[in-house]
Amino acid sequence: ADDAADLIVRRHAPDLPPVTRRRVLAEAEGNPLALAEFAVAARSPEALAHGSLALTERLEKAFADRAAGLPENVRVALTVAALGEGAVDEVVAATGLVIGGPFGSDDLEPAVAGRLIDPPARLGAVRFRHPLMRSAMRHGVSEPVRRACHRALAEVNGDDPYRRAWHRAAAADRPDEDLAAELEAAGKLVYAAANPAAAYRMYRRAAELTPEHAARQRRLAAALFAAFDMGDHREVVRLCGVIDPAPLDLPTRLAIALHEEVLVDRRWSGSLLLTHFADEAGLLPPGTDADQVVLALRVLTMRLYWGIGEGDPLRGAMLEILDRLPDGPASSARILSECMLAPVDRAASVLEQLRRTPVSSALQPVELWELGLAAQVCGDMATAGRLLTRAVAGMRQGSSVVDFVNALSSLCLQLLLEGDVRQAAVLADEITALVPEAGMPLYDPTARAMGAAAAGLRGDATTAEQLAAQAEQVLVPFGAVPVLALVRMCRAFTALGQNRPDEAYEELVTVFTPGASSYHHAFRLLLVQPLAEAAILAGRRDDLAALIDEMTPVAVRTGSPILRTGLDYARAVLADDDTSFRHALADPQLTVLGRAHLELAFGRSMRLRRRAVESRSYLRSAQHTYEALGLAPWADNARTHLRAAGERVETPTSDAADLLTPQELHIAALAARGLTNREIAQRLYVSHRTIGAHLYHIYPKLGVTSRNELAGALGPIPGEFAA
Repeated sequence: ADDAADLIVRRHAPDLPPVTRRRVLAEAEGNPLALAEFAVAARSPEALAHGSLALTERLEKAFADRAAGLPENVRVALTVAALGEGAVDEVVAATGLVIGGPFGSDDLEPAVAGRLIDPPARLGAVRFRHPLMRSAMRHGVSEPVRRACHRALAEVNGDDPYRRAWHRAAAADRPDEDLAAELEAAGKLVYAAANPAAAYRMYRRAAELTPEHAARQRRLAAALFAAFDMGDHREVVRLCGVIDPAPLDLPTRLAIALHEEVLVDRRWSGSLLLTHFADEAGLLPPGTDADQVVLALRVLTMRLYWGIGEGDPLRGAMLEILDRLPDGPASSARILSECMLAPVDRAASVLEQLRRTPVSSALQPVELWELGLAAQVCGDMATAGRLLTRAVAGMRQGSSVVDFVNALSSLCLQLLLEGDVRQAAVLADEITALVPEAGMPLYDPTARAMGAAAAGLRGDATTAEQLAAQAEQVLVPFGAVPVLALVRMCRAFTALGQNRPDEAYEELVTVFTPGASSYHHAFRLLLVQPLAEAAILAGRRDDLAALIDEMTPVAVRTGSPILRTGLDYARAVLADDDTSFRHALADPQLTVLGRAHLELAFGRSMRLRRRAVESRSYLRSAQHTYEALGLAPWADNARTHLRAAGERVETPTSDAADLLTPQELHIAALAARGLTNREIAQRLYVSHRTIGAHLYHIYPKLGVTSRNELAGALGPIPGEFAA
């Protein structure tokens, strides 16, 4: 039924943005006529601006005529139910206010008898028997009646700032700054609660009610940001052409220009667009909204992180604006902006703020993502992994699709840096599946680059190179050259796994070389260990010594844990003595993967120094870690050295995770947890029939015949799937 409903919508409106299509499906409740009518209505740019979908005039009259014979008070009650949430107590109270007299639930009996609504006593709510009837009651009454119903609903919902503001604004018939400000404030609340669709409607209505030009443009800009977060890029493009940027603050103007560049011009101009504004970074204009500046800065800083070097004037200008904002609690968005604007110079400050920031259950998933990404950029892998895992788990319960894809991308990179390649590959596939919904051109190549890195780490060089090439084919023509650092990383991982250290070194060193196409002043902080591994295996000891000299003062300045442990690895393999290896292994902030790399290098060093027996425990520990993580080439390397050290080592048989593709592993893990095909499909944004087809192929691969046997065949379920 779900697939059939979606097919009807796509047939009548094939170009609807995903967020609008979901709204049509929800409003129509599976009714074929409603699906077709709402799909056509939703093609209007104003479709969702006021919170409901309108019918064609013919159908609206046809359904409204069915209520024409009802008593006036019942028609008012049905209008109240259609405009509100439909709870019986709410409908009764608001109807009484509109008609100026008593009204009870029993008074709805004529509408039940006329088969317009279901019996409300049984449901506790007024539920229309046909979704088009509800739409007709919203739009088929006179303006004075509709406004009176909204005023009554605002009064009844006086304790709910969101609903009170929305209904007061809907009842307004002229511009009103106080109402607009109240609605804007409510919009901020729902936006913070990860409901960008509701926030968009509130900002749009607030702008309509705003008499002053500058404030109206600010609220339209807030609507644009909300539309972007809910994935409605058609509306973003429309608003880009409507908004007058002149009275807006610089970060907001820049963020709008960036959205227009990517979504309208479909290009990435590097620093040209951004530096065009650098000389305008003066005082913030009167009436600047600090919350909106922070929101705009979050858009900008992501681009600045990947696009411009640390010393760029615009980066400094944006940091100055951030520092000039009114003091207050260190919000997650401000911490992330500071981190992304100055990932080296402000890293120590950001790490200190992260240590002082309480991580409680009150934090929204998007706030967890912001803090987790800040921790990742600054190299605190333990904190980043914990926060990003929680963020993604929370966003699966409902979130902006753009925020969700961003969080998935951050967690995917985190897993790659931690060596959890199986789960990283699953998330890369999931991001790729969400690309049509999120709509941003760079999500797909980024996901492919990370999928390539996971494949390379697992030893699948063919898949790794295919995905890397596909990513490169988008990034280079688009002009997003700095993002190629991800491609260099994945090719280096693949080359290391294939025992081609010279090639791995040449790929990675471009990330560390100013002026090279893939140079990245901040991303290099995360890649010191693999570059050191490639350098020592390629015999480039002088180059490795130079790397240590270059990055040591950066480590002191930033306090980055991953940079420190990477340099400890580099010093240990260069010195090749017990003291350096033991010092590196004693660091409490070593990741599981970092410890395995040190154990492999230490064991190899001992064996080559004719201490074979002592080397075995380190090599054995590294082997077991690599096998658990799925890093087959490194596990093979450890086994080779173990055999050379005189230990008999059996080649392991493939475990269940190695028998399945990443997507199959994801589906099998969710099914093993007891989720139904439909629940899995909702998580992965595919049809439940697709899930059934996958399970049909998974069962024989694992040697099972039903989902009840999956948990035993899979063993411990990895990562977030165990949550």
